[in-house]
Amino acid sequence: MYRKEWDRYGTKALTAMQKITGLSFKRNQIDVHVVSGNPRSFSSPIVVKSRYSKMDFMNVLIHELIHCLYTDNCEKANDAVSVPHKNSLVAEHIVLDAILKYIYLDVFKEPKRLKADIDFCADSKFGYDLAWDIVMQGDYKKIVSDFKKRLRLDGR
Repeated sequence: MYRKEWDRYGTKALTAMQKITGLSFKRNQIDVHVVSGNPRSFSSPIVVKSRYSKMDFMNVLIHELIHCLYTDNCEKANDAVSVPHKNSLVAEHIVLDAILKYIYLDVFKEPKRLKADIDFCADSKFGYDLAWDIVMQGDYKKIVSDFKKRLRLDGR
């Protein structure tokens, strides 16, 4: 089920995240581990818990792949921040969520996927909901554009 979802959306998502950011992956392969019994997903290495719906699985996997894109191109987490926030995890996820919004709306053309991701993050104890609030109140393309300008000013 997850493989079919990846086959349907994976290449589009990878192409889109690289296109909007101007960044590229520095590796040819990224292993993804789908496991049960894990409380949450993470990106290094990518571990996605099982029991997600097809849509939630793909949304989480794209989220973690954007973290990998950051890792391949940014020296430190703060490089991935374009909108400051007192919570560094929230700040890092503002650009990430802006990229996701672009993928969901402009590439997949699925507003329901955007809503599903926002709902999925609504009760987050990590502040993912706060990052989404900021992205939804602003211009997601400008957030990514500011991020790109910041990276160029740093000489990358």
